[in-house]
Amino acid sequence: MSSSTRRKSARTASQATQPASSARRRSPSIEFVGMRRVALAPFNDPQADFVIQTQRTNTMFRVSLAILAQASSFFRQVESQRKQNPGLRDYEHLDVAESDATIETILRFIYPVADPVVQDLDDVCDAYQASVQYKFDYVAKRLREFMLSPRFMDNEPVRVYAIARRFGLAEETNIAARHVLRFPPNWPAYEEFDHISGRAYHELLTLHKNRGRKLVEFLHSFHLKEKITCMKCCPREATAALPRRQPEWWQIYVQQATPLLLDSPANEDIFSLEFILKVAIEAGITCSMCCTSIMQAAQPGGAIAILKEGLASKPFDLVVSNT
Repeated sequence: MSSSTRRKSARTASQATQPASSARRRSPSIEFVGMRRVALAPFNDPQADFVIQTQRTNTMFRVSLAILAQASSFFRQVESQRKQNPGLRDYEHLDVAESDATIETILRFIYPVADPVVQDLDDVCDAYQASVQYKFDYVAKRLREFMLSPRFMDNEPVRVYAIARRFGLAEETNIAARHVLRFPPNWPAYEEFDHISGRAYHELLTLHKNRGRKLVEFLHSFHLKEKITCMKCCPREATAALPRRQPEWWQIYVQQATPLLLDSPANEDIFSLEFILKVAIEAGITCSMCCTSIMQAAQPGGAIAILKEGLASKPFDLVVSNT
C-alpha cells in the first residue's frame, strides 16, 4: 500500500503559525491506536492468522485472513498462495507504508464493528487510495459515499472535486462541481491541486464562469408578464415589439442579483425574503401597487419561485463524462 504524504489543505495565516501538533485532529480511537504497538480490539486477537504491520509505528493489526479475503481479491490471492505454500511468512505477515489510521479505517469497514470515525478529507483520501490498491471494492464504495457527505460537500467541495479528479471518479467529480458553484472562485491553494492537471483545474474555472454567464442571461431575459406588474408605474400599453416595462424594484433586483450569480452561480441568497426586502428598501418604493407586487412575487409560487425554478432547470454542463 502506498502512502500519501500530503497534509491538510491550505490554511489561513493564523493557523499556519500554530504548533504543528494542533494542525490536524483525528478521532480518539485512531489517535490511541497510533500510540500502541498492538492495535485495539478487535484487531489484537492473539489467535489471529495474519498480521498487518505499519512501518511508521510498527503497530501490528492481528486479523483474520479469511475476513480480508472475503472483502478483497488481493487477499484472496494471498489466501490461495498460503494454502499452496503453508508456513511461509510472506503469506502470514504484511508490512505496509500506510498509517495506523488508514489501516484501521479500512478494517472497520470490513469487520462487523462500528464504522470508522472519518473526520477529515485527508483520511478519506488516504484510505481510498489504499482500498483501491488492495482491491477492497466495498470499502472504496463507502469512502466515495463519505466524500459526498454533507460534512465535506457543504464546506470543502473544491477539495472533493480535486480528489475525485485525481482518482478518475466521474460521478463524484460532477457532483462536487455542482457544489463548487455555491462559492466564488477565489479558492485557496489546496494541496489536492498538486495531484491534478492544470487542465482539470481550468475546466472547473471554465464551468464556474460559463454557468454564471448562462444564468445571468436567463435572468436578464426573464419576463413574467402579469406576475410582476404595477398598473400605476408600468402602463398597460405595450406591443409585441415593445413589451411593458418591468417595475423599478424588479430592475433593481436584476441589477443586484447579477454580480451575485456571476460570483456564485448556485447562490441561494437572491431568493431569500431578506434580499427581496433589501431591494424594496433601496428602490425607495412609495407606490402601494408596487409594494403589493413585491409581496406577491415573494410568496410561494410567485415570481421569485418561478425564477428559481427557471434557473435550476438550465442544463448543467458535465465536467467529465460519466460514460
